[in-house]
Amino acid sequence: MVIIILNIDFGSGYNPYSKYKTCDMVYSPRLDYYYDRRNNIIYNLEHNTVDRFRLKNVLHHVEDISKLCTMLNSYLKPNGSIKVIEPKEEFYTKNIILDIIWYRYVQKFYHIKIYPNYRDYISCIERAGFQLISKECSEIYDISLFQKM
Repeated sequence: MVIIILNIDFGSGYNPYSKYKTCDMVYSPRLDYYYDRRNNIIYNLEHNTVDRFRLKNVLHHVEDISKLCTMLNSYLKPNGSIKVIEPKEEFYTKNIILDIIWYRYVQKFYHIKIYPNYRDYISCIERAGFQLISKECSEIYDISLFQKM
């Protein structure tokens, strides 16, 4: 029996983490999967098939974090997980400035939301049916691992 592991770098653009498939909301034929934020679905992906989602620098651009994470939960296998990498609260303002430069002047991706205030994403993810398994910090990032309950 062959066990297939499916890890998806959600919001990865075209530069996914090693051994991860790509998924983003800006459509391109180079993506493995496309997230339709209006309908809150991932095209060409079956429910209960993903082992892990990785979200780096994604959640601070999402309007309704619980809604997004509930949708991700539906695609995860039982005991699947979400790894979230977000700027620490004390670096949030600096990150917003970089986002404004990058998304408004370099890439000109005006559809990317930029929220001025830091939000507690952990409680939002827990409301979506996840349990916080571990949390660590790098110099500028909080790195949290959640498991589907």
